[in-house]
Amino acid sequence: MYAIALTCLIPAILTAALTPWAIRVALRRGVVDVPDARKTHATPIPRVGGTPIFASTLPLFAVALYVAGAARWLDLRLGGIIIGATVVFMTGLWDDIRGLSARRKLLLQSAAATIVCAADVRVTALSHGNGGEIVLGALGVPLSILWIVGVTNAINLIDGLDGLAAGISTIACLTITAVALAAGEPMIALLTAFCAASLLAFLLFNFHPARVFLGDSGSLYVGFVIGCTSLICAEESAGVAGWGLPLAALGVPILDTALCMLRRFIERRSIFAPDCSHFHHRLLAMGLSHRRAVLTAYGLTLGALGFAAGMFPLSGMAPILVPVLVFLGLGEVFHRVGAIRLRETVEGFGRNWRIAQQVRREIHSFENVELHFRRAYAFGQWWQAVCLAAKSLRFSQLSMPVRNRDGSVRQLMWRNPAQEGGVGEPLSLTVPVPDRRGGYGLRIEVRINEGGSLEAAGRRAALFARLMEQYPPALLPSATHEEFHDVLCEFLVMPRREDGAPMTVCTAV
Repeated sequence: MYAIALTCLIPAILTAALTPWAIRVALRRGVVDVPDARKTHATPIPRVGGTPIFASTLPLFAVALYVAGAARWLDLRLGGIIIGATVVFMTGLWDDIRGLSARRKLLLQSAAATIVCAADVRVTALSHGNGGEIVLGALGVPLSILWIVGVTNAINLIDGLDGLAAGISTIACLTITAVALAAGEPMIALLTAFCAASLLAFLLFNFHPARVFLGDSGSLYVGFVIGCTSLICAEESAGVAGWGLPLAALGVPILDTALCMLRRFIERRSIFAPDCSHFHHRLLAMGLSHRRAVLTAYGLTLGALGFAAGMFPLSGMAPILVPVLVFLGLGEVFHRVGAIRLRETVEGFGRNWRIAQQVRREIHSFENVELHFRRAYAFGQWWQAVCLAAKSLRFSQLSMPVRNRDGSVRQLMWRNPAQEGGVGEPLSLTVPVPDRRGGYGLRIEVRINEGGSLEAAGRRAALFARLMEQYPPALLPSATHEEFHDVLCEFLVMPRREDGAPMTVCTAV
């Protein structure tokens, strides 16, 4: 234990020496985090903090493995962690310097996690008290990959305030160090101790007001190491120590990430979309200063860890109850600061379900109407399909002027009295329709009853526009729609408008 503590002075000193150099290089090369609507800082800040942390820990750890002897150097699990962590660090560094899409980052993280799992870093069973365990079998690998990638991104997503991710990661690394030592895994303990020492030195430059940020290179690298080492602790140590303590130490970032994903799902946004409703954002919204918000998150993490540690001597169902009680307690705190809104969540699920049902019905109507367009061989049949589409999509009115052979203009009309006078203002738009002259010579004026949802009305209008684009009269087999004027008149009633001009009317079909 004392040897590890003394050895950890080396990565701490290296980080303290390398970080100012990294700051100067980042400022000279323009590798900075520019303020925007989501950021809390007002000036550009270098975002290459992961470079001194990586350089001070992983190469030093590889040297320690070599010094420890050939048996340690050839340990498959440790080699897998070194390779995977290097891949993740390079991914984050590339994103910090050049930019990388979220999907590509996720793909590379998953590849690194797969490498680690292939090196036998995975959980095969979960202890549930009294010596019993749940054997995961084939689920062990995907669950292990999910855990590593999830923890990696949880640390990355919580990196929104100066010193927040670095401080919580330090607590998590120290926790895993203690568990690894108790489980007889000194090299795992050494790796996490190196990371903790490096992060503590980095906090000298990262605590508010920060001179440098972790960046993706730092947050992804540290999160990946925490995810991998916590898996080994869960596999090698039973009960609360195995996975209860690491879960408690990571409770704040894990719960914040889960709520972030849930919130984006309810709002029907991409899971990769930016967000300003994280736990730390809610603390700032309550009026806490930057430092007090960060210290509150530290205190919450230490409180959850202290509760889990207090349950350590217990047996029986403690391994199951500890994480449950920890997350219930954290959930109550998140609820009080406004990060969890139960009523809005329930309403959001209900709204999404209703929208999904509407979309299914609209797609079903669209596919049925398509059959009528495909069977249309004359302009009159095409217009009949247009009227059927308007009824199926719950339009209130259509109108389209058509030029006759003698040069006069006839107005084709369709009305659906059932959709007139509904809730909200009607949506009006003009849909251009390609004709055989090679242009958009036809225009259909559309009126759609809003029905309380502009989004739903717009979605139905988009489906109608798709029909007009895929099945225009220009694709009808015959030469021009004027040649089918007589056919058209056979099934359309043609009264006169108030001004005496002829008008062709098609009632709702």
